[in-house]
Amino acid sequence: MLSTGLSHSTPFAAKANALTHAILLAIDLYISSVIFEGYSLSVIKKMNSTSLYLSFIGALICEAKRLVESFYACCFIFVDRVGNHSVHALTRDSSLNSMDIFWIEEVPSNVESALTFDQMNIDPL
Repeated sequence: MLSTGLSHSTPFAAKANALTHAILLAIDLYISSVIFEGYSLSVIKKMNSTSLYLSFIGALICEAKRLVESFYACCFIFVDRVGNHSVHALTRDSSLNSMDIFWIEEVPSNVESALTFDQMNIDPL
């Protein structure tokens, strides 16, 4: 498993490590089918790729891919930052707190309006 104290030398490494932690959270919550959404197109592409990457970044992606094998169903979807206001609201709030905050069932009241805005602006498939 990746160390939680892993140094993030690049923004990509930080996003790949954050994804690994999200996967670990889903595993800890016994979620069997999950959709991971992210606005890092390069991370999403690498997670959906069958290619092997021989680098530090490749090690992060390889670890994340190994972890998702425990899910019954799992997919990775790119969400443009424009359609991700709720995540930005959560990030803004978390930067004001010194504790970890997890949103599992109920939407925090200060994020609800951003979530509604995101839902209204989703393109139907």
